[in-house]
Amino acid sequence: MNDTILRMKSHEIIIHWLHLICFCILLVTGILLFLPRFPFLKGVINGSVLTKTIHHIFAIPFALFLPFVIWMFWKPCRWEKGDFTWITKAGGYLGNLFKNAPEAGEFNAGQKLFFYNTIVSGILFIISGLIMWQASVMPPELVRWMYIVHDLAMVMVVLMFVAHVYLSTIGAPGSFQLLYTGRVSKSWARLHHPRWYKELEKEGRV
Repeated sequence: MNDTILRMKSHEIIIHWLHLICFCILLVTGILLFLPRFPFLKGVINGSVLTKTIHHIFAIPFALFLPFVIWMFWKPCRWEKGDFTWITKAGGYLGNLFKNAPEAGEFNAGQKLFFYNTIVSGILFIISGLIMWQASVMPPELVRWMYIVHDLAMVMVVLMFVAHVYLSTIGAPGSFQLLYTGRVSKSWARLHHPRWYKELEKEGRV
């Protein structure tokens, strides 16, 4: 433990996992509702009615967890001077690792963009989903537009989610342990979030 730093508290890990599980189930069932049924899925998913029911059930906790996700990460994910430059330099992930990008704080600009994307897409999912759910009492034209909004939100979040998963595993070794220990190594912190590490040093926390 002496060579590690606490980065995520227990309640943050739990909320992150619960929100992630709900999202994955919603993504799979949403795709099954969006695409024609595939022959090899026959017998695995018991028709579109069951798929839609599962989608509706997990949409509720997904919506309820979103405010907690915003509450947990709003302060450390505030946009700062240098974040735009970090983006234009691709975070230093291209070429010499981190050599040409501003030092990242507790969260780098890419993680902040993912957080903002989560908020925007989540709100779009909830609003459009509620209208689609109550389609029978809503204006047909509005419902048709909400299907488009729902699909666009899915594209927004999936593209960022793929990048997020890659950079949380293969792209940045040592990151995934965060999701079950909440801790990272000091060497990981110095490499990926040097400004944050220096702040912890000044505070005597490392």
